[in-house]
Amino acid sequence: MILWTLALLSLGLWLFYLVNALDCLRLFPRLTSIPADEARLPSVTVLVPARNEERALARCLESLLAQELDELEIIVLNDRSTDQTGRIAEKWAGRSGGRLRVIHLSALPEGWLGKCHALHRGAAEARGEILLFTDGDVIFEPGAIRQAVALMVRDRLDHLVVLPSLITHTFAEQVALTSYALNLTAGIPARLYARHGSWVYLGIGAFNMVKRRAYDAAGGHERLRLHVVDDMALGQLMKWSGFRCLAARGQGLVRVRWQDSLWGIVKGLEKNAFAATGYSLPVATLAVSALTVMNFWPWVGLFVGPGAARMICGVTALGLQPLLGVGTAITMRHHPLSGLLLPLGSLATSAAFAHSTVKTLRLGGIRWRETFHSTRELKAWLADYRREMRERRRRIRSARPRPD
Repeated sequence: MILWTLALLSLGLWLFYLVNALDCLRLFPRLTSIPADEARLPSVTVLVPARNEERALARCLESLLAQELDELEIIVLNDRSTDQTGRIAEKWAGRSGGRLRVIHLSALPEGWLGKCHALHRGAAEARGEILLFTDGDVIFEPGAIRQAVALMVRDRLDHLVVLPSLITHTFAEQVALTSYALNLTAGIPARLYARHGSWVYLGIGAFNMVKRRAYDAAGGHERLRLHVVDDMALGQLMKWSGFRCLAARGQGLVRVRWQDSLWGIVKGLEKNAFAATGYSLPVATLAVSALTVMNFWPWVGLFVGPGAARMICGVTALGLQPLLGVGTAITMRHHPLSGLLLPLGSLATSAAFAHSTVKTLRLGGIRWRETFHSTRELKAWLADYRREMRERRRRIRSARPRPD
């Protein structure tokens, strides 16, 4: 019975991923397919939080200053950097003709996470009708922001997420990030996400674009002040406040070098992975168990159990896994072989969950960029935030017109 359960569970999870992946292709437009020939597009402010980003910031700012958009303001939030980040930002500001300015932050107020505070300060200074929250290691092709704004206007969106390409330097990184990208996109029911008023939300730190009016009405980053997974939380804040949200595929137009190595990928999820579970050990255990079952059991099940159960595992291991893996690798512009090694790639995600969970529990909190926040403080704040989000959802649902 257990072998049948594992076989059917893994098959069900991969079928769920397949449906969501197909829905992503159908419902999330390619950014390159959006016509951007309107006479006037809304003004945009790009907010770039940067803490010790001296290695990547120059390429990011160079790409932003090359954007094909007339009314573009760029604000760099130099958040207590101890390297050359501030000087690099000031150098590019001097070359920008007034389009780029730098805000130097020297202290973090109590009750804030650094990035949320930086973005809050930047948004308060922004003049654009549309705000783009990004990171200091993102590279934009010249037409990227214009295409995104055109999509916002065309579909009357309040929040747009653009899925970026992930730059890699080694095959091992491709294997890990192909698995990570598949879990991020196919793990979210795209059909529900695209439905206005649904509970499913999405946010990406590399490209979260919002209408200023909607952002302010939702409460902005002040309402997210201690949310560790701030990019996804912004998506939740916008969606659960009743605003219209969508995602687009930006591969080729928006690129990010997320981490410098395979271990860097695991370390990069150190802050977010356990926080994404609500600091719940049972939820983290369930997530790692589900990843293990769906990625490894189909291969084990090829050789053990009843014949019919082995056939089910064969469909999963030799059909669905490679189909989705190779498809994701090609979409991410990775080597197709990286998609055939999804079980190995999933080890990096599982290791990140385990590393994040153990370290957070051992320290009694999260230490990130030399600042420590206790689990007690974060969980208390998160409980209050979740209550408010549930109340917002209740109000939105009760405000919908009921059919006769």
